[in-house]
Amino acid sequence: MEIANSKQGLMPVLANSAFRKLWAAQWLAQSAQNTIHFVLIVLIERMTGSSIHQGLVIFAFTLPAIIFAPISGVIIDRWPKKYVLMASNLLRVVIICGYFVVLGLRGRVDTGWLLLALYIITFAMATVGQFFNPAEAATIPILVERDHLIAANSLFNLTLALSQVVGLIILGPLAVKLLGTETAFVLVAGMYVLAALLVGLSISPVTGWV
Repeated sequence: MEIANSKQGLMPVLANSAFRKLWAAQWLAQSAQNTIHFVLIVLIERMTGSSIHQGLVIFAFTLPAIIFAPISGVIIDRWPKKYVLMASNLLRVVIICGYFVVLGLRGRVDTGWLLLALYIITFAMATVGQFFNPAEAATIPILVERDHLIAANSLFNLTLALSQVVGLIILGPLAVKLLGTETAFVLVAGMYVLAALLVGLSISPVTGWV
């Protein structure tokens, strides 16, 4: 019984260094995603004061899940998971630069065009994000022993839920209040960079270039 119990639970999973790094990358990436959602809603409200435009930005980061979720798994099966995980984070850093361009044009370009650009950038961000979760889910069985998969997947699903609380209720409001909307984008970009670094450390030539 003791032998069986030693193979179950969270402790053996958390003792796995490669999984811990991947799990930390998930925390960072998912929290960053939800944080930027909050920041965008605040930004749109300050720019327009319109609930309709707030709804449009929510639609912009929700629509990619409807379009790409059914096919993302098929695409990911054709690519090395490490590259998908790292690229999904680093590409979002590049896309965040688009927000700075738009913010820098305020007062010089019509607000309608700026809003359209924000919606397009947000759609692109959410589209790239659609490939992170399936790639990570496919990576877990490679890093974790079969006996520990249930615990590892439970942590994965729990993190998906809790990262919404962290990003939308805790980190997003704090970032906007303490840093301001523009600097909040810098914080989110840094979280994505760190997530990409952790993925690279978790899936190395030792653990496997999957």
